[in-house]
Amino acid sequence: MKKIKNGYVNKLICIVWVLSSFAFTAYADEYDIIPEEVEIIVTSPDSVVRMHIAGKIKKIKPSSEVTYYWYASKRIHQNAGGYSGRLLHGDYNVYNADGKQ
Repeated sequence: MKKIKNGYVNKLICIVWVLSSFAFTAYADEYDIIPEEVEIIVTSPDSVVRMHIAGKIKKIKPSSEVTYYWYASKRIHQNAGGYSGRLLHGDYNVYNADGKQ
């Protein structure tokens, strides 16, 4: 009976591991359920903002004629002609300290 060298076994294990990780990643990507929108709540001493951002990251080509609102670093930002974060998508509500809109 021939002995199998450790180097060969290690390479075989490595190849099997790499191939199986690709298979599991492809399967997970196909069946992951990503919501259309994700609710974000930002609070300050005098108000609460409830907004939605897109669940899937969407790349859009910015237009210089549009003002964009986006969420990044736990803050809401705005800019004409571009954005740098997750675009707001859906409802946007501001409530004062008494809970009124």
